[in-house]
Amino acid sequence: MSWTNAVITDAGHRLQAALLGTGKGLVFTRAVTGAGLAEGELAAQTAVTEERQTLSLQPATPLEDAKTKVQVLLSNAGLEAGYTMHQLGFYAKAQDAEEEILYALVQDETGDVIPADAESPGFTSDWSYVFAYGNADSVTVTVDPAGMITWDSFHAHTADTSQHLSDGERAAWNAKGTPYRTQLTLTTGGWSGSGPYTQTVTATGITSDLTPVADVVLSSDTAAAKLQLEAWGCVSRMETLNGQVKATCLEKKPGVNLTVQLVGCKGGSV
Repeated sequence: MSWTNAVITDAGHRLQAALLGTGKGLVFTRAVTGAGLAEGELAAQTAVTEERQTLSLQPATPLEDAKTKVQVLLSNAGLEAGYTMHQLGFYAKAQDAEEEILYALVQDETGDVIPADAESPGFTSDWSYVFAYGNADSVTVTVDPAGMITWDSFHAHTADTSQHLSDGERAAWNAKGTPYRTQLTLTTGGWSGSGPYTQTVTATGITSDLTPVADVVLSSDTAAAKLQLEAWGCVSRMETLNGQVKATCLEKKPGVNLTVQLVGCKGGSV
């Protein structure tokens, strides 16, 4: 996927202008993928076209020169049907406000295939985006594709027999490994400390040597899902222990309970 067609939307510029001089911050609420293409100017869009997935949105990181980096993670865990991803959008709102708007949008006409969970368990991709703030009319977004693993490049890489086992060798080795999927709950009353906050919960089958992919399980209710996404952004680190998982929030602790899913493979998976 080409990430050069990225814009701050008209609504994003209006929001930025409204915040100037108020002392209020800009809050990224969610990042979502879309399977459709925009009609008309990209900057005029107010929603992602044919929304498909909500991504894991990590806390924004302030950089020098009035820049902010935002990292997102896409996982196909629980994805029943694959799709071609054409858009990636960031929603945001003013601090202490309720209403969110489509703040930034990236689109590619060719797109990339996101496989279903059953087709390719454990498929993930992550991106970092840098937003540069000047005045309200000169906010820009730069997309860094360094962390992106496209489905086409994934196939090309795994087909390289100089770097990977044959299908037969892989099947024999994978038989020694065991895929796992574990869910746990981080409760609002389970956090200890005063910043950083920590919470250690039981996780059956988890050991300290495992490095699973962790993501929040969202409610089917849109309002509840938005609160869960915002709360998940407070979680800075997940550490595996023997039979437990330790979650750490460096600054703010979640205000709602979170169901977290851990996905990985024990043993000899390749």
